[in-house]
Amino acid sequence: MCSAATDTLSPCRSEAGFSLLELVLSTGLAALMMTALMASLMQFNRHKLVAQTIVNQQSQSQLASAQVLQDWADVCGAGVVQGSATSISLKRRHQAQCVTYDYALNASAHSLKRKRAGGRYSSFLAGVEALDLWYGVDTNGDCGINLWTNHYQTSVNHRLHQVRVRLTMRTEASRQLGGSLEGRWVWHEQDSVLLNKVGFIWRVAHVCSG
Repeated sequence: MCSAATDTLSPCRSEAGFSLLELVLSTGLAALMMTALMASLMQFNRHKLVAQTIVNQQSQSQLASAQVLQDWADVCGAGVVQGSATSISLKRRHQAQCVTYDYALNASAHSLKRKRAGGRYSSFLAGVEALDLWYGVDTNGDCGINLWTNHYQTSVNHRLHQVRVRLTMRTEASRQLGGSLEGRWVWHEQDSVLLNKVGFIWRVAHVCSG
């Protein structure tokens, strides 16, 4: 308590001022702690989002390559009949017959489409932004690839050994991921999807036998 004596107001003011300063410092410290906590929480959430997106991309890549390779495994007859950068026709077994199947990019539907001879196109692989096919061909008969081309036509003088498949897949993602993470994130210019490049090689079996 402050007495009524002269100059007794000074200690009282000092005491009141110290309490106010203490309150301001406490409030400021609490605000800093809250800011740091929120920043840590946001960073944690972003790391979690990044990790989940990476897992989604890896799973999508593995499923896409497995689906294509499995579908092309049961070739017969001439094998690959013809191909371009965005389409391929090959012979596959269907109900004990060797039937032509056509595969092509459906850009508007963001998918690969497939059609059996005499049938209609149907969606084969979803979430595809782009397709790029290259054909490894032997043109001199030494049973080795000496030419890579993005157009192929079956020929006695050209033996196809491999098809290099490059897919650009679309992965649904949140824009909260922000910009590039060491060049990993490539956003679609219009859609809220990440573009993920997938590459693998399909090898034609028994190409040099006989």
